[in-house]
Amino acid sequence: MTAETAEKLGSLDILIANAGTNIRKRPETYTIQEWHQIVDTNLTSVFACCQAVYPLMQSQGGGKIVTIGSMTSIFGFDMAAIYAATK
Repeated sequence: MTAETAEKLGSLDILIANAGTNIRKRPETYTIQEWHQIVDTNLTSVFACCQAVYPLMQSQGGGKIVTIGSMTSIFGFDMAAIYAATK
């Protein structure tokens, strides 16, 4: 992904990591599969993208990585506990 982007555009200067998904339900009713779906999207995919772009940005002499959070991470929401924890 990063190599193809840099090849097509000439460089890779910024990553906006804005991945996010949620399943609204009470925390005790989540399945482990739903847990993994939310955590893998909201955390693992953001981490993987940041790791993927870093070497290229470093070799170019810099770049910007912006990760997007949520007010839910500050205030919480009982029907989005996993989402709030990942943001």
